[in-house]
Amino acid sequence: EVINLLLNNIRESYVFLDPELKVVYFNKKAQEQATTYYGRELYPGLPIISIIPETRKQILTELYQDALKGKHFSTETEHTDTDGTKLYFENSFQPAYNEKNEIIGAILTSRNVTDKKRSQQAVLESEERLQFALEAANQVAWDWNLQTNEVIYSGSYKKLYDFTENELKADFSDWLSRI
Repeated sequence: EVINLLLNNIRESYVFLDPELKVVYFNKKAQEQATTYYGRELYPGLPIISIIPETRKQILTELYQDALKGKHFSTETEHTDTDGTKLYFENSFQPAYNEKNEIIGAILTSRNVTDKKRSQQAVLESEERLQFALEAANQVAWDWNLQTNEVIYSGSYKKLYDFTENELKADFSDWLSRI
């Protein structure tokens, strides 16, 4: 009961598969995702591959097989929500071990990382706009991380002082030696 309570109240989806890739256990979040993105209900004994779109069956079968061989890894997938919004999920595949340290199945966890992806994209776009503004205004910039002594130079800085792309070291001592 406690394990069910715990698993049904986490934000990640959780699916445990046997070696034949049949569902043994799943939490509420996994059921929600299966219904929303695949239009299918999960149930114990369901071959997980049967709900996967044809275009992804081979790769997912290989991923599950790798987990059954002892590999642990993550992937990222994109889904479209019912309103057309793109959503991103980080999926973790790992082997499931029994008390004797034998692999008895595979565990898939999946979590929505859409907000994180959108934030990363916003930062990239902001950096691109800053770079464009610096170049358009014929201005240069460099940034010094006081904790690591790492220095980052803008492309316009390198261009103005006629440095090649890899000529400057990303270390403050290099910058200081040029004064």
